[in-house]
Amino acid sequence: MSFHKAILMLSILTIIIPIVSQSQNARAQWYAGTWDSTLYLDAEHPKTVAIRMELLDKDTHLPIRGANVSLEGEYWEAWISQDIITSQEYSSWKVFVDPEKREPQRKEFRLDAISDSRGMVVFSLGWQKEFPWDSKVGDKWTYTVGDSWIIYFDDIEKVERLEIRHPKYKYVEAPLNFKHIVDLGLYKDTSQYGYSKIRKFEALWQKEVKRKNVRLFVLNLGKSFRDFNKKSCKREEFFRKLSAKDYGMVYRKIGNLPNLGDKAKCGPYFAYDLGEILLEPVASQMEIQVHGQRENEVEKKRIRGEEAARKDEEERKRREEEARKVEEKEKRKNERKESEAEEEGKEEEAEKDKAAYVADKFGLSVIKIGDADRKKLGIPGYIRAVGINHVESGSYADKAGLEAGQIINQLMLRGKGGAFTKKWSIMDMDDYRTYVLNRIERGNIFYLETYRKNSSGKWISDDIKIEIE
Repeated sequence: MSFHKAILMLSILTIIIPIVSQSQNARAQWYAGTWDSTLYLDAEHPKTVAIRMELLDKDTHLPIRGANVSLEGEYWEAWISQDIITSQEYSSWKVFVDPEKREPQRKEFRLDAISDSRGMVVFSLGWQKEFPWDSKVGDKWTYTVGDSWIIYFDDIEKVERLEIRHPKYKYVEAPLNFKHIVDLGLYKDTSQYGYSKIRKFEALWQKEVKRKNVRLFVLNLGKSFRDFNKKSCKREEFFRKLSAKDYGMVYRKIGNLPNLGDKAKCGPYFAYDLGEILLEPVASQMEIQVHGQRENEVEKKRIRGEEAARKDEEERKRREEEARKVEEKEKRKNERKESEAEEEGKEEEAEKDKAAYVADKFGLSVIKIGDADRKKLGIPGYIRAVGINHVESGSYADKAGLEAGQIINQLMLRGKGGAFTKKWSIMDMDDYRTYVLNRIERGNIFYLETYRKNSSGKWISDDIKIEIE
């Protein structure tokens, strides 16, 4: 074979091989998903949730083959920083912040299967997390993608609806989710690691066992089964047993399951048997030919109408959520304003109390001189003082000659030992209490520097001596 022929043959093989591989992957099966074949000895809850259904013709009750069945849903993918391992000692997820500040992205989940000659479809969904508020698989908090860490979601958290399509039957869409078990909103009123939250979660999922269409079971796959201990097993044995309703050991009550130490039993599992789903046939080919394209358009219009209604409902909910957030934000803003106004009112009251008349042991009532009073009375800027509002008749202040209208600027104190203190400026009510009221004792002598207005309206200094006998 020549060199050019070899190159040509290699090119053809290179083209053919991917096409064959894609064709095999595209071949649909009557089952979809993966299941956990781990030999759990004492699992807290089932690690796989299975959904079984049979599709039948509504009129003939015969199995429907070739129906496209999908489990679909949307969820938000969010990034977190890699210091999450050290954050286990904290009680709040607020520490899990992506250093690159990437916005959460909306992701779609979809699992597809095609009904077989029995009309049979079986799905399996992962439920690996211990509790809904966890974000870990096994001993790992999250799974990694490149250099980023992504909060982990179980399959049962992603599923929202069931859709069934077949060219000869009417389109079916129905809600199908597990929010009654794993919705975090159910546990928002309790602490992250609180036992009350754990007990509530356990009570909710264990309540599922009592439903008529739910089976809690353990499978005996036999020692010849070679794919034990795989969290994402794709072997068909699991799906075949469910399609035949061969659930192995079924339990209606939670307890220590008897697969403890048994090397051939795996589980436990949850199976939801949706039973027979009756599909309504659309117009036959004969009727379509008679009525022409109009019937197809009606059906398409109906589908478009349902899709538009669904989108309108989603948009309505989105707008309601945005309006609620705006309302809450405005409410918090108003509450903050009211709180600030209340604090300002308290400060003003405290200031008024400070400036209130004070009856002291001197026989004086004094008041703080504000900027407005200073301007009105023409007090020079270098004088920072308190004003005398009243002098009690017969008091020490009265005997010393103090009068209402004077202001006290500074003072010195000579105590019992005979030594003088330095000059203290009396600039406000705190200074007056500190240097005057708190030092009134027998034997102390106060030398006050005061100011009063003379007949020409000027402020002149007047030194006053007060002895405490």
